[in-house]
Amino acid sequence: MSSNQISFPANIDQPVYLVTPGAAGTHALVKHFGLRIKGGVPWWNVHARAPGLPPAGSRILYVYGNPYDAVVSYFNRGFMSNPTHCVNMQGDSDSWMKAHNSTLDGYLDYGLDVFALEDHLTRWASYKRRNYNIAFLKYEHIMDHVADIERWTGMSMDGFEFIPRRSDWRTLPPRTSEKLHVVYGKAMHAYESMPTFIVNPMVQCA
Repeated sequence: MSSNQISFPANIDQPVYLVTPGAAGTHALVKHFGLRIKGGVPWWNVHARAPGLPPAGSRILYVYGNPYDAVVSYFNRGFMSNPTHCVNMQGDSDSWMKAHNSTLDGYLDYGLDVFALEDHLTRWASYKRRNYNIAFLKYEHIMDHVADIERWTGMSMDGFEFIPRRSDWRTLPPRTSEKLHVVYGKAMHAYESMPTFIVNPMVQCA
């Protein structure tokens, strides 16, 4: 979807916040924009699963990525040896305690997405009492939407360093890939059902 097909709210002076489930260029985006992209409250949690939290009239930039690759990234970066990320994104911390310190295969054998990636996306995308504006952007297509991001945030992307993902689920053994599909297939379906960039969608949860 190109920028000339997107309806942008007129008030560019609104505070802008970043939201992401993680493993989606978070550090690069925070380095460039800050936790609060522009103005806003100081206590913002970029990983929050709380679509009722943003102040009325603000804007959200929700950045997310391929959930299969995100899970591989979580393991490569030690998210299963430390509960901080699961807690920050308000996942299933009790189940995390049972599944932590396992291998990727062991975790997938546990059979539960403790990070609840599908829920994180669809909860923000389907929230019916939204009194703010929100744009959803796929991490893999950030550089395809530089102009859209600049229009949405009111800030320049000059100097932003896009870091290609190093975690690739397609390099996994076939049996591990099959397990990944069983546990995260619904999350992948939700991801694939969204355009690369969209403003104010109202997604019906399955």
